[in-house]
Amino acid sequence: NAEYMGGNMAPRRIILVHGSPESTAALAQFCRSERIGEDVRTPALAEEVDLTSTTAAYAVKLLDSTTAALRFVSVGVYEVAHFDGVIEMPDARDVPVLTHAHRALGHDPILIGRMQLKDLRPLLVKEGFETEFVSGNVLVVNDVVGVRIGDAGAIEIEGMRGTVYDRVAELVYACHQVL
Repeated sequence: NAEYMGGNMAPRRIILVHGSPESTAALAQFCRSERIGEDVRTPALAEEVDLTSTTAAYAVKLLDSTTAALRFVSVGVYEVAHFDGVIEMPDARDVPVLTHAHRALGHDPILIGRMQLKDLRPLLVKEGFETEFVSGNVLVVNDVVGVRIGDAGAIEIEGMRGTVYDRVAELVYACHQVL
């Protein structure tokens, strides 16, 4: 959900695009009311967004071809995407253009959704794993893998890599949207 997404990514600025006006406005209001992001914006189609900060200031264009290439995933009624871009200067007199980075694509996965260990446990048991809670906040699987949710909400999987670790990780990922 958006609350979990905001807590894990801790964005300073949120620019919401690609959605109906109603869902965009609702998500923006939620982010503002929950203080997710210091600056939440909902630009109109073809509107330039000023990304001014204390270290650098840019007015950039975001081309339709760039947004068309984004891979959106559904998070409840919203769609979100990860973007890794570069600013290109087509001409010294023109507004810079924000485009996809020309390098190998990929980034550390961002898990979106709220998983609780009590919800993961039945999935593991159904898969044939033995599970038990230790210290109340660590779910131990087959005495070789531990799963906990850290203070910031980050999921931590500890143990030796192997079939148990890999299958537990797969089930954790299955409980989330991966961006």
